[in-house]
Amino acid sequence: MMTFSISSAANGKYEVRAALTQGEKSAETSGDFLLLGEGGQLDSGGTAPGGDAPIAVDPPGLATAEQTADRPSQEELDRILVGARENALDYADALPNLICRETTQRLYDQTGKGDWRLEDTYFELLIFLNHEEDRTLVGARTTEEMPERRTDMFSTGQFGMSLTGIFRSESKAMFTWKETGTLRGEPAEVFDYRVEQQNSNFLLNASGGAAKVSYHGRIYIDQASHEVKSLTMITDEQPNKFPIRKAAIRVDYDYVAINDHDYILPVSAQVVTGVGGNLLKRNDPTFSNFRRFGSTERIVGTASAQVPQ
Repeated sequence: MMTFSISSAANGKYEVRAALTQGEKSAETSGDFLLLGEGGQLDSGGTAPGGDAPIAVDPPGLATAEQTADRPSQEELDRILVGARENALDYADALPNLICRETTQRLYDQTGKGDWRLEDTYFELLIFLNHEEDRTLVGARTTEEMPERRTDMFSTGQFGMSLTGIFRSESKAMFTWKETGTLRGEPAEVFDYRVEQQNSNFLLNASGGAAKVSYHGRIYIDQASHEVKSLTMITDEQPNKFPIRKAAIRVDYDYVAINDHDYILPVSAQVVTGVGGNLLKRNDPTFSNFRRFGSTERIVGTASAQVPQ
C-alpha cells in the first residue's frame, strides 16, 4: 500500500493494517496515525514520503542521535506534533511589530552540479508590521556580471507563512516520524511531511504568472518547547512550460531577545530554484539586529547608501 485517503473522517487515532500473501506464505503489518483538525495526520511508520525533488536545500546542521529501541512512544509523538501545530498556528499573532536587517547572498550554478558562484549581496531593512513583511533596499555589493539567463529571485514568508502553510488544517499534511536528533545542542524530533496540490497554498510566482504546487519536506521540532526550529519545503511537479521548474526552501528559527523578551524568529534561510536547463539560483538570507518597530520610526536610506563591510 503506497497511499490512501479518508473522506469525511472524524478527528482521532486510526489503525491501518496491510496483509501480503504469496503462495502459502503471508505477512501482516499495522500502524497508527492521528487525524488532526480537518486532516493533519501523523503516521507511525518510519519511511519518508516518496519522490524526492531533484534539488534540495543544505541541511540545518542536525546531529543525529544514536538510534535505540527506546524510540518515542506513539502517544509522545502525537503530543509533540499537536503542540507544534498549536505553536505554528499562533506564531505570527504572537510576534510584535519589529524591524531587522536582512542580508542576502545570491548565488548561481550553471552546471546543476553544485558549482555555486556568488553573484551579489543585498542589504535590506525588513519591517514586520501588522503580520506583513516589507523590505527596503539599503545597499548591494555585486561580484561579477550576471549570466544571460540569470533573473532576480526573492522570497518572503519566513515570518509565519511557511509554518502556517504546513500546519493549517486545510493543508491536510501527512506527517511521518523519521528520527530523534540534536539541533543546535537541543534534542529534536524529526518528521517528514507531504501536502498535496489541491490542499496547498504554496505559490510559485514568475513572469508567466503563478502556480499552486504540491510539496514535501521535513520539520525539526524541539522536544521540550514543541517549537519548530527548522523546516524544509521541496516542490513536486510544476505545470508544463512554467518558468520555475523546481524549488526548495529551508528556514531556521531560534530564540532572539527583544526588549528582554525571547521570541522564536527566523535567523537564516536558503531558497534554491531551477529555471530550465542546468541553471540553478540560490538565495541565502540571514536576519540580525532585531528590535521593536514603533509607528514613529522612519526608514532612511536608499540603494546608494553605504554598503556594510
